[in-house]
Amino acid sequence: MHDIVFIIFQMVYALIIQEGSGGLGAFAALSTTSSTISEAVLQLLWKKLTSMEPLIYLLPHDLIQEYESSDGVLKWRFLRTPQQSDLERFQSYARRVKMICAVDGKALQSRHIHVFQTLAALHDRIRSAGSLLPYLYHIELMDKSDCLIQYLDRLLLPGLQTLILPPHMILPPDVQTLLPHLQNLVYISDAFHTSMILNSLSNCTFMHRLTLSYIQCSLMASLASLHQLISLTLIIIPGTSIMRKTSSISNHSIRMEVLNIQVEPNLHSSNVSVNIGFPAIISLLSNHHIICQGLSINIHQEYCFANLILHFFNILTSLPSVDDDDDGFLA
Repeated sequence: MHDIVFIIFQMVYALIIQEGSGGLGAFAALSTTSSTISEAVLQLLWKKLTSMEPLIYLLPHDLIQEYESSDGVLKWRFLRTPQQSDLERFQSYARRVKMICAVDGKALQSRHIHVFQTLAALHDRIRSAGSLLPYLYHIELMDKSDCLIQYLDRLLLPGLQTLILPPHMILPPDVQTLLPHLQNLVYISDAFHTSMILNSLSNCTFMHRLTLSYIQCSLMASLASLHQLISLTLIIIPGTSIMRKTSSISNHSIRMEVLNIQVEPNLHSSNVSVNIGFPAIISLLSNHHIICQGLSINIHQEYCFANLILHFFNILTSLPSVDDDDDGFLA
């Protein structure tokens, strides 16, 4: 019975979100009806969070208090020492959270850090294994100063599959131990942090979709260890990506279904080089032993020159085909 009710409400919820009609208030009111309906409604309403605030508000009112600090910033403080019973309601709702998508603002603001840190410590004492959000499988952050990044080790286990981070967000030191759980990763950063990811890819046996900055040929060879890769997106940024011509690393075939290559402008430099657009892509394809079924290219307009476009397609059509069942092409 619960499964049928949940499917029906899932369709209603999707229509409300799609139309943007503001009907979520009436939908939420259903949570005060019978237990069967209430459970399905709450499961949908709590599935995706844009902020950690709703979880903090589930704590007892006599436990925490909001106050204004001397510098005029609103913060939270504990009025007494938290007890195990204080977490019961928090944990009940935390089990419903499947996704955190902070597309606007931050999932965890600095004023909530103290509360969240105490909750994490209390949770660790109560349950030595598991995470604060045990069924979380998707995290999407858009602000590189989002404090939630500091708690990834408490959130990634056991089932996180997708991690989408804003460009140049600083990764936690223990990120290497967290990557093996992921199936989808988006992370665009400098050479140092990108190399941290690349050096850990051999453990990412389930990676399906990966977006990374292209830094230099020798480091990208570790992509060959991803045998279940469906989509690979490489971001070329002038001044960050090293497109030095080298011999092809023929012993390391990089296989995927679709290869996406994007050439993005360097927002920190006003210098435009004619060698960074299509020539950069030609260099990338020449330096790697790539086998795929589809190729997608997206180049910022300031790097598009007519003569280079024609030259690129002449080279692209000359790439040898792969003589196997994949009907792909070999770069």
